Amino acid sequence: MIGERKSLKILIADDTTTTRQMVREMLRTLPYDITCLEAGDGVDAVRIFSGEHPDISLLDLEMPRKSGLVAATEIRKLDGRAHVIVMSGRLNDKVTDYLKGININHLLPKPVSADELRRIISALVPVPGKKVNILIADDSKTMCGMLSSLCQLPPLEIALTTAEDGEKALIEFRSKPHHMVFLDVNMPKIDGLTVLKTMKRLNSSCVVTMITSDRTEKTIRAAIGAGANGYIAKPFTLEQVQGALKKALSAVLVGVLHRPICRVGRVARCERLISRRRWRDWAI
Repeated sequence: MIGERKSLKILIADDTTTTRQMVREMLRTLPYDITCLEAGDGVDAVRIFSGEHPDISLLDLEMPRKSGLVAATEIRKLDGRAHVIVMSGRLNDKVTDYLKGININHLLPKPVSADELRRIISALVPVPGKKVNILIADDSKTMCGMLSSLCQLPPLEIALTTAEDGEKALIEFRSKPHHMVFLDVNMPKIDGLTVLKTMKRLNSSCVVTMITSDRTEKTIRAAIGAGANGYIAKPFTLEQVQGALKKALSAVLVGVLHRPICRVGRVARCERLISRRRWRDWAI
C-alpha cells in the first residue's frame, strides 16, 4: 500500500519550450507531488540549481550560453550527490564516457520516452510504501545471507526468499510473483542459466540479475541470450547491489515493465561491447 505522496522538485533545462512543456506533462503522470523549475540555457540551469537545490535536474546536452556537459560538471561540483539526467538526440561513446567520468549514468535519448523517464526517476527516488518480492538463489548460505543484508532500500518494504539450488529456486519462483531475482550461475541440481531461461518463460517482466565470479565471454553471451538483465561479479559491493535494486525495481514502482538489457534494439550494442572485449560494461 502506498503512503503519502513524496514531494519532488525537478529542474528541466532545455532551450526548446516545446520540449520543456512535453517533459513537464510526462512528469505529471508520476506518483509524486512535483514542482517543476525551468531553464532555457545552461547558465540559468546552474543558477537555478545553486539557489533551489532541486531533487533531480534534467539537462539538455546542447544549450546556448553553456552546454549541458559544462552545466552538469558545475552542478556536480556544487553537489557531488546531485541527481542529474542528461537528455540528447546525439549521445555517443565519447559523451557517455565523459558523463560517466563525472558520475552521471542516467542518459535520456531524444525524443524523450515517457516510459524511460518514469523508469529513471523512480529508480533515483523510490516511491514510499511499496512492497516488492525478491528471490536470492545461491548454493552458498553465506552468500545468501550477505545479499539479504544488503537488499535494503528504504522506504521500500522488501520481502526476501532464498534458495540453495536451481530446483528450489524454480519452486519458490512459481509459488508467488517475484519482482527481482539474484541468481547464481553455478548451482546444484539445475544450473543458473537453465533456471534463468525457465524464469523468463514464466514471467518475462521479472528482472533477473546474475551473480557470478565467472566473467568469461562465453558465460556473458549465454546470459544475454537467456534474457538476463545484468550481472554482478563476486565479490560485490553494497553500491553494486543497491544499484541493481534501483534499476530493477524502477519497473515495479511506476508499473512500467523494466526492459531487459539485451532485447530488440539493444542486442547489437551488447554484441559490440563483447566484440571489443568490454563486457564489463554490461555489469551493474
